[in-house]
Formats: sequence, C-alpha cells, structure tokens
Amino acid sequence: MTEEAAVLGELHKQHARVRDVLDDICDRLADKEAALAVAESEMEATRGDMSKRTSEWAKEKKTMLTDADAMKEMIKDMEMRIDVLLRQRDVAREEAHQLKETLKEREELVTKVLSEKDLAMQEAAQIVKEQNLEASDFLREEKSALALLEQVHQTATSLEVYTADLTKTVNQLTKEVQSIEESQGTCEAMLLAHKDKPIVDAASSRAHQAMLDALCEQVGLLQSQNMAYEGTTSRLEEAVTKAAKEAEMTATQIRELQLQLDVQGQLVAKYQASSLCGTQAIDTLQGSIALICTQYDSERETLLKQVEELSAASIACEHKKLLEVQELQAKIALSEATVQEKSVIIEQLEATLLAKTQGKTSDEHISSTQQTQAPSRPVPCVSAPLASSQALSPALTATESVATCETSLVCTTSPKATRVPDMCPTCQEEPFGFMVRCQQCKQQFHAGCVRSKRQKTSRAGVYVFVCDQCSPAPTTTTPA
Repeated sequence: MTEEAAVLGELHKQHARVRDVLDDICDRLADKEAALAVAESEMEATRGDMSKRTSEWAKEKKTMLTDADAMKEMIKDMEMRIDVLLRQRDVAREEAHQLKETLKEREELVTKVLSEKDLAMQEAAQIVKEQNLEASDFLREEKSALALLEQVHQTATSLEVYTADLTKTVNQLTKEVQSIEESQGTCEAMLLAHKDKPIVDAASSRAHQAMLDALCEQVGLLQSQNMAYEGTTSRLEEAVTKAAKEAEMTATQIRELQLQLDVQGQLVAKYQASSLCGTQAIDTLQGSIALICTQYDSERETLLKQVEELSAASIACEHKKLLEVQELQAKIALSEATVQEKSVIIEQLEATLLAKTQGKTSDEHISSTQQTQAPSRPVPCVSAPLASSQALSPALTATESVATCETSLVCTTSPKATRVPDMCPTCQEEPFGFMVRCQQCKQQFHAGCVRSKRQKTSRAGVYVFVCDQCSPAPTTTTPA
C-alpha cells in the first residue's frame, strides 16, 4: 500500500507537472495565435496595400502606355511634318534649279542683247566716224573752195583795178598818141613849109636839120611807145578776157560747190537724224536691259531669301524633331525602367507574401501537431528524473524552435528594416539599369552581378534572391 501510495503520489506529481507544461504550452499557443492574428492582420493590410499599389501601378502603366502611344503618334506626326517639309524643300530646290536655268537663259539673252547692242553701237560709231570723216573732208573742201573763192574774188578785184588802171593808161596813151599825131602833123606841115622855103643860111639849116632829126627821133620814140602800148593793151585785153573766163568758171564752181554743200548738208541732216534714232534706240535698249537686270536681281534676291528661309525652317524642324525624339526616347526608357522596377517590387512583394503564407501554414501545422500530440503522448512508468528528462524535453525543444522561427520570421518581415546605402556591394558602383533587392536585407544589387544566384520559386516567372550575408552557411559534416 505504501508503494502504491508512493506511486500514486508520484503520478499525481507528474500529472501536475504535465498540467503545468500543458498550461505553459497553451499559453504559448495563445501567444502564437495572437501573433498569428496580428500577422494575419498585417498580411491583410499588406494585401490591401498590394492591391492598392497594383491598381495604382496598373493605372500608371496604362497612363504610361497611353503616353507612349501619344508620344508615338506625336513622333509619327512629326515624321509626317518632316516629310512634308522635306517635300517642300525638294520643291523649293526644284524651283531654285528652274529659276537658275531661267536665270542662265536670261543671262544668255542679256549677253546676246548686249552683244547686239555693242555691235549696233560699234556700227553706229563707225557710221558716225565715216560721217565725221566725210563731214571733215567736206569741210576741208568747203574751206579750200572758200579760200579759192576768196582768191578768185581778190584776183578779180585786182584784175578789175588793173583793167581800170590799164584803161586809164590806154586813154592817156591814146590822148598822147593823138597829141603826138597832131604834133607830127604840125611837124610835117612845118617840114613841108620849111622845104618850100629856101635855106637862109647854113647855120639855120643845120639847126633846122637838127631840129628835124630830133623831131624824127621823138616821132620814132612815140611810134615805138605806141606799139608797146598797143601790145600791152592787147595783153591786158587778153588778161581781162582770161580773168572774165576764170571768174565765170569760178562762179560755176561756186554754184557746183553750193549744190554739193546743200547735198552734203542734207546727208548730214539724215545722218544726224539716223544717229539720233540710233542713240534713242540704244537708250531704250539700255533702259530695258537695266529694267530686266533689276527685275532679275530682285527675283533672285527674293528666291534666295525664300530658299534660305525654307532651309532654315527645315533645319530647325529637323533639330526640333531630333530633340523631341530624344526626349521621347528618354521618357520611354525612364518609363520602361520604372515599369521594370515596379515589376521587380511586385515580384518581391509577392515573394514576401508567399513566404509569409508559407510560414503561417507551417506555424499552423506545427501548432496543430503539437496540440494533437501533447495530450495523447503516453507517459512511461519510470522514475521521476528519468521521465522528466526524457518525456518533457522534446515538447519544450519544439516550442522553443517554433518560437525562434516565429521571432526570426517577424524580424525578417517587419517593415522597419535598416536603411541600405545606394550601392551594389558586388561591384561597388552606383545603381543603374535593372536592379534586384535581397529578400531579407533589402539591399540593392545589379541584376547582372547576381544573375547566377537567383532561385526560381514554385510560381511561374517569380525569382527570389538572397544575398551571401543573409543566406545560411552550408553545413559541413566531419567524419567520426
């Protein structure tokens, strides 16, 4: 009886201990259920945040896609505008080429007209030179004729004066001849009278003979003078007739020269009129050529300005298009980068959510197994220290392991994580391009640096990355 009482007492003590252990386990399970409730509420909150974020990200993605479509349409519009501007530039170049051809044709026409004008000017100048030469020759002839006329007039006047003097001298000579004839008659009468008279004496006869000889000499002299005067008068008459003939010839020459002068004056008037018409035609041609040149210069300047404006507008449009294309490409690249980052964040959140759900299911499974195994565990009938050491230790170790797992899960999934610097620890460079975060420490890594360390989860297309610091160290087994 004492032994049975002792065994019963021992059993009561073991039962009390088991109750204490069960109470402790129940308390721990209650705490775990509270922690699970808190985790579920946090999970629901995170799910709500995730749904909100996914909706926002979907909206942002839609807006980005619409913006990208709008940008593509803008690019298409700009390309169409650029095509139109290029066509306009080609048309302007064709017009400029046509205008250059017309300009060449006009230049050829102008050069032809100028050459014709130069030839006409040269011909007119040659004609004017010939007319001037003819006029100068005519003036020389006229001057020579006038000089001859003056000489003829002078010779005529001198001949008239000479003839007047000759007539005077002839009259005087005729008077003298008449007086000489009268004196000769008187002398002859006296001689006859003296012949009839007898000679008184020798002296008187000698004187009378001397006087007769003197008278005969005078008569001979007078006859010779009369003959000389007759010869001179005949010569003077011949000279007068010759001078009259020459005067008539000079008068006819003067009349002919006057007729020639009239004809030459008419020709000079005609030449002057023709030269005036030629100069007027040349002036009109010069005016028309100058007007054509000014019109051509103005048209050329306007066309050059239009070509320069069109080229500047095309260059500005091309530059603007390039800038807009670069901006749109930058925006597209930025939107793609943001979409990639957000997709990575979504994947990370999905992975964390999956890990939390897996942890929750594992905790629920562990708690259910512990609840089912704890009351139905058989108690061996052994001594107290042996039972306490062998039967109670597994439950305690299991609860402690579950508690440590829960605390580690809560610590890893807690939102208050440490701040991570913006630098890839692998290559020690700033973040760029596609970045990947660690599942536990949230450190950013370049996707190219950790490509081989990513592990694919059960879900399709979801990759989970854990860095070297957070990943568990591999267990090394040493041989016994």
